[in-house]
Amino acid sequence: MAKLIISLLLTLVLSTPALALDFVRIDQLTDFTYTYQMTLPSPYNKYPLPVADLAIRVEALKKKYWLEYKDTNDLLETLNIIWEETRFDKHFTMEHVTAIAIKESKLNHVAHNRRDGGRGLMMAMPRYWRKELPWYNDPYNKRQSIRAGVNVLQIFKSEKNRSTWESTRRYNGSCGKTWKYVADIKRIYKDIRITA
Repeated sequence: MAKLIISLLLTLVLSTPALALDFVRIDQLTDFTYTYQMTLPSPYNKYPLPVADLAIRVEALKKKYWLEYKDTNDLLETLNIIWEETRFDKHFTMEHVTAIAIKESKLNHVAHNRRDGGRGLMMAMPRYWRKELPWYNDPYNKRQSIRAGVNVLQIFKSEKNRSTWESTRRYNGSCGKTWKYVADIKRIYKDIRITA
């Protein structure tokens, strides 16, 4: 997995001269193997490697998906919150939730859907989730929006023991009647995910 990340980052560095990466070998006790950690330029170096790595991949897709985050720092802050909220979740990974946020709000934390009233990164509407998520009252707060989105996904997953993708389809708000939403999320997920 580490070799794949390194090769992906090397490809990105060679195609993006502005990102100069230095490789530093560090001992990692798990599996008694060595992994390589990137010393990334600022502001990437302020965040955990999974967050910085995903940020580089998402930034490469900014034009393709018309992403509306403010700047690199805004993106890194958002992805760091997603990472913190999903790192112990066995069903919904950081990439999965990021793909949903890209589809729902184009990573714009002040997004507003005038048609159905959805707001924030994850477009989870507080008025519908008042009973299950009493703490969720500010959809424009990044952490609240992401936490609410992950909680809603977990609620849908626990109902009728749905699969991850069935829960994602239900998240759409159309009572899960359409698989087009899931196809869009899978396409984004495939674009931002590193496969082993």
